[in-house]
Amino acid sequence: MLNYILQRVLYTAPVVILVALVTFILFFMFVPPEVMARKHLSAKDPKASDIYNWLQKHGYDKPLFINRTHPTELRFKDGSKVRGSLLKEAGEEIHIRQMNGVFDTFKAENVVGRSPVPAGEYRSEPWWDSQFFHHVKGAFTFQLGRSDQTGELISRILMRDMWPSLALTLPAFVLSLFFNLSISLYVAFCRGTYVDKGALLGCVLIMSVPTLVYIIAGQWLFSLELRLVPISGWAGGLGAMKFLLLPVFLALASSLGGSVRFYRTVILEEIGRDYVRTARAKGMSETRILFRDVLKNSLIPMLTSAVLSIPFLIMGNLLLENFFGIPGLGARMINAINASDFSTIRSLVIVGTYLYIVGLLLTDISYTLVNPRIRFEGTPLIRVFQPIALSSAFIMICGAIARGAIALKAELDLVQNIRRPWHIENVVVTLLAIGFLLLVHAACKKEYWREAFRRVWQEKLAVAALGVVLLYALIAVLDSISWKDEVTDIRPLTVMDRIMNPLKERTYSAPLADAEYREREAQDLQARHWLGTDSNGMDVLHQVMKGIRTAMILGVFSTLIVVPLAVVMGITAGYFRGWVDDTIQLLYTVLASIPDILLLVSLMIVLGRGLPQLCFALGVTSWVGLCRLIRAETLKLRELEYIQASQALGTGTIQVLWSHLLPNVMHLIVITFVLRFSGLVMSEVTLSYLGIGVAPGTGSWGSMIDGARLELARDPIVWWNFTSAFGAMFFLVLCFNYFGDVLRDALDPRLRDR
Repeated sequence: MLNYILQRVLYTAPVVILVALVTFILFFMFVPPEVMARKHLSAKDPKASDIYNWLQKHGYDKPLFINRTHPTELRFKDGSKVRGSLLKEAGEEIHIRQMNGVFDTFKAENVVGRSPVPAGEYRSEPWWDSQFFHHVKGAFTFQLGRSDQTGELISRILMRDMWPSLALTLPAFVLSLFFNLSISLYVAFCRGTYVDKGALLGCVLIMSVPTLVYIIAGQWLFSLELRLVPISGWAGGLGAMKFLLLPVFLALASSLGGSVRFYRTVILEEIGRDYVRTARAKGMSETRILFRDVLKNSLIPMLTSAVLSIPFLIMGNLLLENFFGIPGLGARMINAINASDFSTIRSLVIVGTYLYIVGLLLTDISYTLVNPRIRFEGTPLIRVFQPIALSSAFIMICGAIARGAIALKAELDLVQNIRRPWHIENVVVTLLAIGFLLLVHAACKKEYWREAFRRVWQEKLAVAALGVVLLYALIAVLDSISWKDEVTDIRPLTVMDRIMNPLKERTYSAPLADAEYREREAQDLQARHWLGTDSNGMDVLHQVMKGIRTAMILGVFSTLIVVPLAVVMGITAGYFRGWVDDTIQLLYTVLASIPDILLLVSLMIVLGRGLPQLCFALGVTSWVGLCRLIRAETLKLRELEYIQASQALGTGTIQVLWSHLLPNVMHLIVITFVLRFSGLVMSEVTLSYLGIGVAPGTGSWGSMIDGARLELARDPIVWWNFTSAFGAMFFLVLCFNYFGDVLRDALDPRLRDR
């Protein structure tokens, strides 16, 4: 184990370098230093000298990766000469940094010749004197520098802002862990009773509400209406408690649903083991079995998420800090991204990387303490470089693909911005519908699935939930099939548009109203609108229906990217271990160390704003959690007797993975699929608030909720936009979650007779 710990420590260096490389590429590929300088300088049209002076002051005047700068001598018409580093030739101007470091601009028409300065007449700069080298050097020496935005020492910013973040996240984490574990154990103990069903329904209700809605509703109810706590703000010392009560409560409330459901699933999976049956046969009490045996053997999936969260408490909570005005590191990250403060972003990412490495090491150590069968052995030193080389090559390839995508996108934009023909969407929707029907038909032929469907059919509430989900899917299909009546039509109309045919009004109107909403000169409406109209007079019911297609596409397609990728990577890492495990760990460590918001913003800039692009971006940034979970469970399962017996009998590796390991992690896959679908549907609300949601003009519940935030504070209040979008989202997530839980129990043969 000591060798493994030392190896993990040695891996810190390549991980930090790779994270620095990815962060550097993501930021400077999309926000060049010149753009940063223009954004930070107060003048609307700063001079070239001002820009280069700013770059020199903040250390961005060096080459990005390799310094190949050689001084050039310019000769002018008047016979004068200037020596310096040629920076840029912009049209009729030549920008040069002279040998004494002074920036200057010359007219190109006055230059009659140029030649390189002889090597012996200047002090050459080393090839490694580049921005990336100083970036990595600062990461290892903790020389974080100063903020590009304010000029303040970043170390001072970190020491000041970490305490408000800890004041919020630490009590929220402790309370959440206590309540989640206590409720999960009690619910598992009462499995099959009304307590279990009531708790399950309560969890589904809680987790069907997006975090942003909790925040908006909590501020409106407890701060604006009841006036129990301040709506936002901060104070030092004990005075901060009144500002922390509401965000801590909201953090606890929003975490109960998903965590309790997940812990309950893990505990129920362990209750179905043979040793529990043996203990019951010997007459042991259920309480003793649950707390002494089941809880201990269920800790690995729980520790995977809980232990890793401890170091990250310092980094704060992005949404809560931003909404409640808490000056923590989460709010600092959002402000730094919006202000293009790369120095602060770099420092926060590096600190997060070190914390993540510590969290991974603590998690692996906790595995060995809980389950002595799990042993980690160090890889020989020669093989240590193999995962580093593979991970580096993978990141380089991704960077090259990203650069190619940017170039291709620019060329396509220059040629013509052609929208995809509508008939292609019709063909895709038709093929997906046929594929789904064929999949259901194939499942009905297998006894395993027929038995599962029969058990689901006995739960009438689950059947009703399935009917609601299918209704949503039907509406999404109707909103995806479109055609033009005339060739000259601007855009095709979908089947749903033709069915509803909404009329546009002048401004707000309440649901089922006859006239405009409280206008001085209120006009009569052209028709009654079931859910009213918004500020532009658009029918709210029609917008809600348009949001269904966006939600279903985001939930289904993003999840189909996440789950297969995470399952393959997790099982492979946990079963083969060695350099395979090291490579996969290195990859997801690098990916998880970079803030999701930074990755999403970068990917959306590369790919462009759109629904398919958003699905892909969410998919490739959301697989790490499930991968780590599957890896942890596989590490435990591979040491069990039936896996070792199968290997001893000569069963092939693929057969062991497919027939023995995959079915025993299926409970985690099913519950994660349900949780991921719900989370991705609700994440669109947060992404719309952050400004990286779907493209403008695309119907979405997130855009409606984000746009309705200010309407709740106006007088008179406009409530129907918010409640309509939230109600539609809540109903879909609620039904999908409940049906997913019932289906999960029906698919598990060990839980069928209990």
